[in-house]
Amino acid sequence: MSNPIALGQLLAQVSDPYDRNARLAPALIVLMPLTVSFIAAFRDELDTMQVVATVIATFCAPFLLSSVVRFQGKKLEEKLVRKWGGMPSTILLRHRNERLNPVTKAGYHKAIQEKLKAEVPSAAKERGSPGKADHAYEDAVAKLRERTRGTEALVFKENISYGFFRNMSALRPFGVATSAAGVLVGLLMTGALTLNPLAFTWSSLLHPGFEGGTTLLVSGVLLFLWCSSFSHCRVESAAYAYAERLLTAFDRLPSSQSP
Repeated sequence: MSNPIALGQLLAQVSDPYDRNARLAPALIVLMPLTVSFIAAFRDELDTMQVVATVIATFCAPFLLSSVVRFQGKKLEEKLVRKWGGMPSTILLRHRNERLNPVTKAGYHKAIQEKLKAEVPSAAKERGSPGKADHAYEDAVAKLRERTRGTEALVFKENISYGFFRNMSALRPFGVATSAAGVLVGLLMTGALTLNPLAFTWSSLLHPGFEGGTTLLVSGVLLFLWCSSFSHCRVESAAYAYAERLLTAFDRLPSSQSP
């Protein structure tokens, strides 16, 4: 009998946009080269139901791996935050950071004081105790997230984008490995690469055949993307885009009611 709790968790992951796009999608992309290689290599031996079963298994596997994806993503985030010197939302609120327009930043500080009823350290206090100042900014951002949860579609969209690129970057070694394996299998299937004796025949790539060509194309494109599009710099860019969008929610935040 199926476990209703496990089924409920599975459905929750499918229905939740963040889980689906930021956690499940990276795991699925990691597994894609292996799935394509397997189906292409054994296409003649597999009947329709076996192909369908393979595809279903590939789509189910990411659900099992989603906790691993989250763990790897958070682990990378901790490393990057130390490298950046803090979370981007905290960095942007610092007096000494010049990324934001000073007028815009002053407006956010005013919103923290008036709408969240929280203290904003002065520039002098920030210089004297930067750690304590960061705690104040982190607390303000946490309150902002809580008060805007489920009401800011654009903020949520940027959060998903950041989570996706963070998790993809964390899975980069695995993605490169599976894609490289797919390329190797594709070369063997086309006959361009032989192992005994070890040789490479470029002319075989001119007529790779459906199976070898499909495997090479999918795995090659994914290998290129893993190597070029999911760097730590791309994660940082997505993190700042999310932070900047999140801070704009201060402008739409209703004022706190005095007790």
